[in-house]
Amino acid sequence: MTPISDLTVGRIPRDVAINPLTGVVAVTDESDGMVYLVDIRYPESPVFLPPVTLPGGGRGHTDDYRRRGPRARPVGIAFDYGVGVNQFVVADENRNAVHIVKLSATGTVDGIRSVDVGKRPQAIAVNPGRDWALVTSEKDDVFGLSLSSGEVSSRTDVGKRPRGIAIDPQTCRAVVSNSKGHSASVLVGPCNVLKIFSLSPSSARVGSCWPTLASARPATSTVMRRPVSWPSRSSATTRWPS
Repeated sequence: MTPISDLTVGRIPRDVAINPLTGVVAVTDESDGMVYLVDIRYPESPVFLPPVTLPGGGRGHTDDYRRRGPRARPVGIAFDYGVGVNQFVVADENRNAVHIVKLSATGTVDGIRSVDVGKRPQAIAVNPGRDWALVTSEKDDVFGLSLSSGEVSSRTDVGKRPRGIAIDPQTCRAVVSNSKGHSASVLVGPCNVLKIFSLSPSSARVGSCWPTLASARPATSTVMRRPVSWPSRSSATTRWPS
């Protein structure tokens, strides 16, 4: 591998995601509560797009969002893309929320919607084009989200201190790394429906030469049938472009 360019992005960049269809990179900045967007289709000449200020984020005392509720601290991020879909999902650990940010074809913000989820959400994984995402929580659980409706469709317990998460788009299985549990949990969700109705984890211990199945604690899966209400245009947790 050969480095092509070195970009200065934010003050404390945390996580990064890329949309392979548009060539746009999104970088979370936990210091400013912002997401920086860069078009790298021509990496020798990257183009910085207007940054996205999340609810509770921004710089300076004149920023409207800074004084409304807890300070934003975006961590994990993932893109959702497909036919007519161009958005990214951000875990905000300080506001205990996930922000769904829709982008236009030119990379400007079409709207930001916030969903309350778990305690200090960390990592995000999206199955592109299938309308669902998974987010880890500091309460040793994982939540399933329907992105189009903002519904928390399910949750399940995993190992201690879940951090990283990834989804296999072919099988719709997901793997969660549990940093304090010395294990990885495998989650199973259906591919043929828009919502996750159950998550069935099994755990394997990691860190030795060969992973071995561990006797995990009994998993609980709960279907959340009450949808999360979308914020109105005047809501403090929604930023609508002028």
